[in-house]
Amino acid sequence: MLIACTDCRRQYDVGDLKPGAKIRCYCGTLNDIPKQKPRDAVMAHCSSCGGALKKEQKTCEFCGSEILQGIRDMGEVCPKCMARMVKNAKYCNTCGVAIEPQAVLKAVTSKSCPRCSAPLTVCELADAAFIECTKCGGIWLDESSFGRLSREAEEDAKETLPMADTVRAGAEPSIGQRVQYLACPVCGDRMNRKNFASVSGVVIDWCRGHGFWFDAHELELILTFIRKGGLRQARVREDERRTREMQKAADDMRAARHAAQIAPYRGPPARPPAAIDLITMLVDGVTGFFRK
Repeated sequence: MLIACTDCRRQYDVGDLKPGAKIRCYCGTLNDIPKQKPRDAVMAHCSSCGGALKKEQKTCEFCGSEILQGIRDMGEVCPKCMARMVKNAKYCNTCGVAIEPQAVLKAVTSKSCPRCSAPLTVCELADAAFIECTKCGGIWLDESSFGRLSREAEEDAKETLPMADTVRAGAEPSIGQRVQYLACPVCGDRMNRKNFASVSGVVIDWCRGHGFWFDAHELELILTFIRKGGLRQARVREDERRTREMQKAADDMRAARHAAQIAPYRGPPARPPAAIDLITMLVDGVTGFFRK
């Protein structure tokens, strides 16, 4: 069974999952697996090259492929138009869309969702993989995959207007909730919690060396935050903070050196009041003794 992301139209093979389950596209959009109602096939395009066909044409005039029309030749349903396609079709024979599933969603890993304990699904792409909960919509990304998504979002941010004074991710579903430390889906250890970029308002769970867990919609919020220039602004603020700290440290060092240089010219250190009182008492005692 093939479906297409409602946002970017990336295609997925979800044959192992049941209708109603949720899967997240690599672009971040959360999709529901629908209950398919296949339409009858229309031989309007060649299933091999996508070329337009004439009525009752037997072979494709572009690539020479045979036009199969028998019921036994039918296979998957097109993820775009929901029409039945020829087996192993490269193009839908009804609408002509290219059939290029990006990944096969496998059900399921041996671990359960760290948030709701529901089953997890593994999605493997050509250059990345992620794990997703089929119930709550949470998603696990390894560090390299999240890094790649962040860089792509930051490239989009370069085309935006100058940064606003304050850029936040928008809604703050994470802040204010009861704090719960989740187990890493890889090693089982408790993950750290952190406010992404310190100012985004989205608190994510992170296991160093393994990856990040995002509750439903947190990934979309973070990518939106990055695309609006939030990560770039956070870096600028962090650089300014470090510059101030370095300047203060340099000023403190100069002040300490100056104090050390002028110390010899100040004379001996003054006696504390308690020492002065003790000396005065001794002098008065000795003087009184001789007076007697």
